Amino acid sequence: MRSLLKQQGLWAPLTGKARKADENDEEWITLDEKAHSTIMLCLSDDIIIEVAYQETAAALCTKLESLYMTKSLTNKLLLKQRLFRLRMREEDEDVALILLVSLPESYENFVESFMTGKETLSLEDVRSALHIREDRQQATSSAMENQASGLSVMGKRQKKSGKKKSKSKGLKGPKPGDICNYCKEPGHWKFDCPKKKKKQGKKEDADGSATVAEADDTNSEEGLALVADEQPHWNDIDGDNVSMANSAVCKVVGIGSIRIRTHDGVFCTLNDVRHVPQMTKNLISLSTFDSKGFSFKGEGGVMHILKGSKVVLTALKCGTLYIMKGSIVASSADIASSEVLTKDMTKLWHMRLGHMGERVMQILSRRDFLSGHKVQNLEFCEHCVFGKLHRSKFPKKGVHRTKGTLDYIHMDCWGPSRVESIGGHKYFVSMIDDYSRMTWVIMMKHKGEAFKKFNQWKILIENQTGKKIKRLRTDNGLEFCSSEFNEFCNNERIVRHHTIRHTPQQNGVAERMNQTLLERARCMLFHAGLTRKFWAEAVNTACYLINRGPHTGIECKTPYEGYRIWSPSENRVILSRNVVFDENSMFNSVVKSISAEDSSSVDKQVELQITHDESESQLQGGEDQHSPDETETTTPDVHPEARQTSIAIDRARRTGVKPPLRYGFEDMMAYALQVANEVEDEPSTEEPSTYKEAVSGRERAKWLAAMGEEMESLWKNLTWELVKRPKGRKIVTCKWIFKKKEGTTPDEGVRYKARLVARGFTQKEGVDYNEIFSPVVRHTSIRVLLAMVAHHDLELEQLDVKTAFLHGMLEKDIYMTQPEGFVVPGKEDYVCKLKKSLYGLKQSPRLWYKRFGNYMIQLGYSRSLYDCCVYHNKADDGSMIYLVLYVDDMLIAAKSKSEIQKLKANFNAEFDMKDLGAVKKILGMEICREREKKKLSLSQKSYIEKILSRFGMSTAKPIDTPSATNIHLSSDHAPKSEAEEEYMSRVPYSNAVGSLMYAMVCTRPDIAHAHAVSVVSRFMGQPGKEHWQAVKRIFRYLRGTSDVGLIYGGDTHCSVTGYSDSDYAGDVDGRRSMTGYVFTLGGSVVSWKATLQAAVTLSTTEAEYMALTEAAKEGIWLKGLVGDLGLHQEQVVVFCDSQSAICLAKDQVHHERTKHIDVRYHFLKNEKRIEVKKVGTADNPADMFTKPVPHSKFQHCLDLLNVMSC
Repeated sequence: MRSLLKQQGLWAPLTGKARKADENDEEWITLDEKAHSTIMLCLSDDIIIEVAYQETAAALCTKLESLYMTKSLTNKLLLKQRLFRLRMREEDEDVALILLVSLPESYENFVESFMTGKETLSLEDVRSALHIREDRQQATSSAMENQASGLSVMGKRQKKSGKKKSKSKGLKGPKPGDICNYCKEPGHWKFDCPKKKKKQGKKEDADGSATVAEADDTNSEEGLALVADEQPHWNDIDGDNVSMANSAVCKVVGIGSIRIRTHDGVFCTLNDVRHVPQMTKNLISLSTFDSKGFSFKGEGGVMHILKGSKVVLTALKCGTLYIMKGSIVASSADIASSEVLTKDMTKLWHMRLGHMGERVMQILSRRDFLSGHKVQNLEFCEHCVFGKLHRSKFPKKGVHRTKGTLDYIHMDCWGPSRVESIGGHKYFVSMIDDYSRMTWVIMMKHKGEAFKKFNQWKILIENQTGKKIKRLRTDNGLEFCSSEFNEFCNNERIVRHHTIRHTPQQNGVAERMNQTLLERARCMLFHAGLTRKFWAEAVNTACYLINRGPHTGIECKTPYEGYRIWSPSENRVILSRNVVFDENSMFNSVVKSISAEDSSSVDKQVELQITHDESESQLQGGEDQHSPDETETTTPDVHPEARQTSIAIDRARRTGVKPPLRYGFEDMMAYALQVANEVEDEPSTEEPSTYKEAVSGRERAKWLAAMGEEMESLWKNLTWELVKRPKGRKIVTCKWIFKKKEGTTPDEGVRYKARLVARGFTQKEGVDYNEIFSPVVRHTSIRVLLAMVAHHDLELEQLDVKTAFLHGMLEKDIYMTQPEGFVVPGKEDYVCKLKKSLYGLKQSPRLWYKRFGNYMIQLGYSRSLYDCCVYHNKADDGSMIYLVLYVDDMLIAAKSKSEIQKLKANFNAEFDMKDLGAVKKILGMEICREREKKKLSLSQKSYIEKILSRFGMSTAKPIDTPSATNIHLSSDHAPKSEAEEEYMSRVPYSNAVGSLMYAMVCTRPDIAHAHAVSVVSRFMGQPGKEHWQAVKRIFRYLRGTSDVGLIYGGDTHCSVTGYSDSDYAGDVDGRRSMTGYVFTLGGSVVSWKATLQAAVTLSTTEAEYMALTEAAKEGIWLKGLVGDLGLHQEQVVVFCDSQSAICLAKDQVHHERTKHIDVRYHFLKNEKRIEVKKVGTADNPADMFTKPVPHSKFQHCLDLLNVMSC
C-alpha cells in the first residue's frame, strides 16, 4: 500500500498527524481525498464497516494500525496459532504418489512403465495396476507348478503303461521298420528308448546325491531294503527276483541285517534286507515301513519316518527322490565291539544334552544321571566345531626379543575422528620403540600423510639417537602397504613385519597404546570441561605423560627420567631428577607476570620431542586490556588512524596478537597495528630465540657483532651503572631479542639486529612508574605532509634514531640484571642501576617522547596543536620545514636540502642517528616519487602480497569489488551448530580482519567500499562461514589490485575538500545508519571514514545530517592542521547529496521532526569554518563508503579520489 501511494504521489497526507484539512487549502484537500479513496478501494467490505467514519487518510491509517498492527503478546500468539493450524489438503494424486514411492525395489520396473506417458495420476489407477500385476504373478506361478506336476504324473503314467503294455489290447508294438526319434535306431519308439531312460536315470541320481538325510534312532527296526553292498553274513537264497522300472529283472542273492550309520554318527539296524548285487543304488521300501506300523510325513522338502511320535529316520528331497545320506557299517564293528557301542552312546548323550562338554558329562555319568551309561572319550563332533568356533589365543609375550633402541618399532594409525582438531587433523600415527617403550604421536589430516610423517620422524629420531631402525611392525592398511612405503623400507634395509588380516592382536603393542592414549585423552577432556575439538592436544599430552611414567613392559621403568623446569627467578630451564613439588600452592604472581611476548620463548624451551597439534597461534595469547565490567560492544570505526592513540610499541618481535573484547576505535586501531607489525616482521626460522642459540649457530659472528653494537650504544649513552644488589628491591630481568630486517634499498641486503630488552611486565604501577601515555603521529598527518611535498616539490628524507628509548631520563630507580654474555668478571653478583630508559620498560615510550619534544622546542620548532607529533618551523628564506615522528622513525620535508642537513647535524649532536636518505618506505608504506611530474605515490604492494600469502589467497581468483551488492551480513550468520563452531575455530578470522584493517588505514580506502572492513570487524566475537566468505572476497579483490595506491600532486590548486554521505538503517542487526566521508587535499585523498552512527535515526534526512556533522568535525581538524603547516584556507567545502540535510544545516529552524536530534550535531549551524554545498549522487565519491555500488560507479569514485595503480 505504501508503494502504491508513493507511486501516485499520495503519501504526503499520511506523514503528519490526522487532522481536518484547512478549508482554504484546496490542493491539500484534493490530495487527502485521493489518498483516502485509494486506501478504501483496497479494503474488504467487513473492514470498511469499521473504518467508514474516518474522514482523513491519516486518521484512516491510524485506525487500521490500531486494528491490525497490535503488537501485544496475545496477538502474536494468535497469529502463531493460526500459522500452526494451517494444513495442506492431501489430494488423490498425492496419495497415489506416496503409494508408488513406498513400493519395494522389485517393483521398480513396474513403477517406471506405469509412470511413462501419464499426465495425471489417481489412486484408483495405481490400485488397479497393482491388482493386475499380482494376478499375473499368481497365474504364472500356478502354471509353473501345474506344469511340473503334470510332467511328474505323465512320467508315472508312461512308466506304468510301459510296464503293462504286453497286456494291453488296444496298443500295438513297433513295427520292424519304425525308427526311434531319439537315438535314430530301428526296433523301438522314443518313449521306450533305452538310451533316453539311461540318461534320465543318471540325472535323477545326480540330483539325489546332493542331499543329506538324518536319522535319530539306534534301535533295531524291521524293514525292507534293496542293497548292492557285499556283506559277510548274508543268508543265501535262490529263486527270488526283483523287477526294475525298465522291465529288467534282477536276482536277489541273499537276505540279512545291516547297520546303518548316518552322516552325523547315529546308528540304525535294518532287518530282512535283500542283497541285489546288480543295483547301483541302495533303496528303502516305504510300503514295508507302512506295513510294519511306521508312518512317514513329507513337508517342505523333508520326509520324517516315525514310530508313533518318535522320528526314526529323516530324508531330504532332491529332484523327485528322497535321499538319506549315510554308510553301512561292517558287522565286526557293528555287533562284536562293545567299545563302539559305548562311544555311540557317549555321542548320543552328548547331542541329547545340547552338545555338553566331555568333562561335565563324566561328572553326570559318575553320579549315575545317564541311565548307567559310561562316558568314554568323545569323538570328533562337526557341529561343535562350527558352533563353538573362536579365534585362537595369542601368546602373552611377543616372539621377538629386542636388545637396543630402535631395534623393533611398532606402528599403527588411528582415525578418523568424528570431530576435527583445532589444527584440522582427523588421524594420528603412533610409533612405539619395543626396547624402551618410548612413544611418539604425530597428527595427520588424512591417512595419505603416513609415509611422509614416518619419513620425517625417522630422520629426526635416527639423527638424535645415532641408531638405525631395524624392524617395523604394522598392519596391512593401505597407508603402510603402498609401493612408496615398501620401496623406502627396502632401500633403508628395514625388515617389515605385517599382521594377518583382521587380527589386530598381532600388533597388540601399538593397538593397546592407541587405546591407552584415547582413554586418557577422554578423561582429561571430561575433567577440564573442554570440547572434543581439543582431542589432539589431549592425546599429545597423554603421550607426553606416558613417556614419563613407569611402564610394565620394561619392568616399571620410564622412557624419560627427570624433570624439565623453568625457573622464573633465574629465567632459565633446568633439567634435574632431584625435584620436590609443593602441589598444595601455586605462585600466581609469577604466572600472571608472564606476558604474551615471553610465552612463546618459554613454550619453545619446554617442548620435548613431541609434535603438538597445530593451532592457530595467532588467535591465542595476549591479555585482555580491559576490566571485566567493560561488556559493552561498540562497532569499530574504519578510520585511517587513532586520535593520538597511546601505543608503547616494543620494536622486538610480538606474538600471540589477540583482539580486545571491547571493540573501541582506539583498541581496534592498536590491534590493526599489532597485526601489521606481526605480518611485516614475521619471524624467520633462522632467527635465534635465546642467547645460547645465537652464539652456537652458524651465524654466530653476525649476531655477536649485532650484540656488540647494541652494547656499545648502551655504554655510550651511560644507560646504567653497576651497583651491589640492593636489599628489598625488585630486580628486573632482561633478555636478548634477535631480528633480521630487510634493507631499505635492494643493495643493502639483510640487517642483523640484536636488542637488549628489559622485562617490564614485572614492574608495578606507582612503584616503578606513574604515567606511560605516549602519542604517535596520525596516518592522516603523514598523508597530508606527502600531499604538500608533492604539490610544492619539497625535499623529503628519512631518519632513524638508534636505541631511541635509551635517551629517556628515568624518574625512578630501577635495577636490572646484567645482560647474558656481557657479565663483568668479578662482579657477577652486581646489578645494573638504570639511569636512562630501556626498551621493555613501561615508561620508556613516554620518556623518549618528552625528551625529543623538549629538544625540538629548544631548536625553535613548534608543535602542531592538531597533532603533537608534527613539528614545523620557518627557514631563513621564509620556507617551511616539517617533521613528523613515529616512535623512532621520522620524516623531514623542506624546500632546501641544506636546511635538512642542518637539522640532521643537530640531531647527530644530541642523539645517535641513522641517516636513511631519501624516503623509500615508512610504516610498511612504499613511497615512490616522480619529481619531473610533481607526483608521489603511496602504496603497500609488498605488505598486501605478504598477507595474501599468509592467509592462503595468493592464487585466488581476482574480483572487481570488495563487497557484494546482494549480501547483507548480520549476527544471524553466526555458527548455529557444533560443526560450524569447530570449523570457525580453525579460521584465523581476527588476524585476517586486522591485516585488512591496517591496509585500509594506510593506503587503501577502496576496501572501505560499502564499509566492507567495518562490517566484517563487527563479528570478530563470533564469526560465521558467511562472514569468513566476505573476508575472503576482500582478499580476492586485493589479489587483483595489489599495486593500487594513492597518487598525490599534479593539481595546481591545493585545498581541503570533503564529501559526506550516509546509508539509512543499513545495519541489519541494530537498524543504525552508516556514516561515510572522504577528504582530499589537492585532489588526492588524505582522510576517509566509514562507520555506524551512534544512535538510530528516524529518517534519511537525520542520517545525512549526522553524517554531515561528523564530516564537518574532520574538516575543521584538517583545516587547522594544514594551517599549522602554512596552508591557510578560509573555509572547508563539504559536499553532500541530500538537499534536506543541507537545508537543516543552514537554516536555524527547529520543529517537531528534528527536535529529537542530539544537540552535539547542531553545532554545524553556527560553524563558519565549514561551507556545505550540494553535489549529485553520481559525483559523490563518499557514496562508495556507505553502500555497495556497481563496478562502474565504484571505479568512477576511485578516479575522483586519485586512487589507482602506482
